[in-house]
Amino acid sequence: MRAPASLRCSVALATLLFALATLLLALTPLAARAWPHGPTNNLHLEGAFFIKERPVAAPDGAGGVYVAWAEQHATWDIYAQRVDASGEVLWTSGGVAVCSAAGDQREPVITALPQGGCVIGWVDRRNTDADVYAQRLSATTGAALWTADGVSVSNIVSLDEVAVQIAYQFDGIYFVWQDGGPGNWDIYGQRLGMNGARLWNATGLPIAVAASEQTAPQMAINDPSLEFQVVWTDARGGAATDLYAQRVLFGGTVGLAVNGVVVCNAAGEQSQPRIALLNGGEFGMVWRDERSGTADLYAQRFGQFGAAVFGLNGIPIITGTNDPSQPRILYDGAGGFFTASLDAEGFGFTGIRFQHIGPTGAILWGAQGTPNNSAFVVGAQIPQLVSDGVGGVIALWQDHRERGNGQIWATHFNSLGNSIWAGDLLVAELPVQNTATMAAVTDARGGAIVPLSQVSLYQVLVKRLDRFGMTGAEPQVTSVRDVANDQGGQVKVSWNASPLDVDPLYESIEEYWLLRDVPTSLIAEAKADAFVRLKPGDPKPADDQRALVEIEAAPGNWEFVAAVPAAHLAAYSKVVATTGDSVAAGNPRTRFMVQARGTAIGTNAWWDSEPDSGYSVDDLAPAMPAPFTGTHAPGVGTFLSWGANLETDLAGYRLYRGSSLGFVPSLANRVASTALTHFEHATAGPVYKLSAVDTHGNESAYNVLVPGGIVDAPGVSTPVEFALASPSPNPSRDAISVRYALPRASSVRLSVVDAQGRRVRLIESSERAAGEWNVRWDGRDESGAASSSGLYWLRLEAGGRVMSQRFVRLR
Repeated sequence: MRAPASLRCSVALATLLFALATLLLALTPLAARAWPHGPTNNLHLEGAFFIKERPVAAPDGAGGVYVAWAEQHATWDIYAQRVDASGEVLWTSGGVAVCSAAGDQREPVITALPQGGCVIGWVDRRNTDADVYAQRLSATTGAALWTADGVSVSNIVSLDEVAVQIAYQFDGIYFVWQDGGPGNWDIYGQRLGMNGARLWNATGLPIAVAASEQTAPQMAINDPSLEFQVVWTDARGGAATDLYAQRVLFGGTVGLAVNGVVVCNAAGEQSQPRIALLNGGEFGMVWRDERSGTADLYAQRFGQFGAAVFGLNGIPIITGTNDPSQPRILYDGAGGFFTASLDAEGFGFTGIRFQHIGPTGAILWGAQGTPNNSAFVVGAQIPQLVSDGVGGVIALWQDHRERGNGQIWATHFNSLGNSIWAGDLLVAELPVQNTATMAAVTDARGGAIVPLSQVSLYQVLVKRLDRFGMTGAEPQVTSVRDVANDQGGQVKVSWNASPLDVDPLYESIEEYWLLRDVPTSLIAEAKADAFVRLKPGDPKPADDQRALVEIEAAPGNWEFVAAVPAAHLAAYSKVVATTGDSVAAGNPRTRFMVQARGTAIGTNAWWDSEPDSGYSVDDLAPAMPAPFTGTHAPGVGTFLSWGANLETDLAGYRLYRGSSLGFVPSLANRVASTALTHFEHATAGPVYKLSAVDTHGNESAYNVLVPGGIVDAPGVSTPVEFALASPSPNPSRDAISVRYALPRASSVRLSVVDAQGRRVRLIESSERAAGEWNVRWDGRDESGAASSSGLYWLRLEAGGRVMSQRFVRLR
């Protein structure tokens, strides 16, 4: 999106900075492909190097879009693609082949289905004459759900069927088309079931078959009444065409007079009709009208049962301009409607005129309407209208005001006709010098998604224009990762900056909000006033407030966690708390998203990332329990005790028994799982290993003990792992016995160190064979003096491992 003119001073430094920022963004990993930023960057639907034309679009119900187009191979075929709300292409690269039958398939139309997926219709010449065919595609992969290459909508033979319209209603797909040939065009309709079967006459329902020609049908669905209204141009009254309409009922019959009722039969020609469903089951219509000898725009509000609300032959809505044409109409959500049309001024200048009609026919934006902000420009093409969801309208069109290749421009009006954006905004620079064909649908967030193509472009491009007039301004969460070597409960959230943060033409991002999705159960447990609730665009909560932020496109309980100031960096990260921690049964995930906050069009603005999730892991094991002591009394049992661990997440202790120092603890040799610090075993060891375990399943190193009083020595089998047993006795007043195990021959260093880590005595430094070894320390230091009372550690270095055991010496 182009910045206002005051910001568009392109200097070498700004260009260099943006190039560097773009490179940094390119080198930063992406969570998912985001909508491209700026007028020269476009989302390409890729595909083979063939001419593509006339893209049509339907919103997918989740903020994304279904797109269909015609593509020229040996003959013309129909292709389709789906793009999600974040700009990710969901179906196979290049689009799915909807129909590649013999002959040409062109002029696609499309409607989305509330249950997911879409239905595409087209004009098909596989049988030489033009017929109407259709196909239903799945939402997930775009797979064809009806007969390969589509089903026939009508079986009329040897007549052409063109100018197709399509709409969904109540488990059926409605079609209206122009049938026949030059001099004898008629209007027909059909309803297909969700399985593709024709539900009305096999040849279709005749809607208007009067004398002469009925052409250019337009339809609008009346959802509450399970019916639709059709308007068309009609030459039954003579050389100049009039406008007629018909009400078509659910069962395949007409609800008004046979062949329709008059909408307008004033003098001169009435043409190019458009229709939109309003409130109360009524319809708005707009058309080009030459009753005054020059072209004007007229409109009518038409009742469900054929009554003209605005009076006979409609009302003028734009007069006194030069040749308005190709009008478009959009319901305003409040009983009236918006219109847009081309307005030719001669000398190659063509502008766009907008109008707003009230529910009773009031002309709200003046007799000549409101022009686009740049008035008359070169080569303007048919405008497209999209609701902003709050009573205003977004308009998009192509013109050539700056470069021969042409551009796509947009403007935004509120219901009063005030321009919300700073002039006409540049949406896309077109790469080749041809007229573009385009469509526009809502993005469900106050903006628009715009597929477009040019004949020699060989590509279908898609742009998303957000509510603030920007393209591709959202930040992207790239990862949500555990913080290593901690007790869990936190993750590191990383994200790519909003392009408005690093583009030197803007640099309008002030800060980033980190939001996390709090489970509803935790919200319910909190006090009723524990959270303040923020609407989109509300200011940051106070430091002592917990806040839930409303996110329109991502339902959830989005709690404000932190704000990170923008610093014109390519990427950011922040360590934040999760809503849950790892447990033995698994790792619950927490969803996060990032909201870029800044200014646009002179007001507060915000851009939301797509959510991403991650989990935290407690990967710190408890300390080895110590000291570990025990004695064996023959005929009575073995009595074991140990010092208590102090970890707050301690779950308890696990005690294992084996026949040698090198035995491997397992569930099979575990003799106890206890929260106590002592245990009485009815039989003798001869070797015990003890560990502590936390609530997340992390288990400490093993303390090894050969209890005093055991007569039988541990077995002589080769140990399977390095081990150092707790010294015996412990505590001791004199010498201690130290046992250790080597699974392979190793260099061994065994020493005693005090509580400050200073070496007291090197007991052994030698090469030892694999096996179990027992050495003695006499309690004296390196000088031969008796060591003092206190806490000491045995330290064994062997096989690249370091093991230690704690013991107490008494004097």
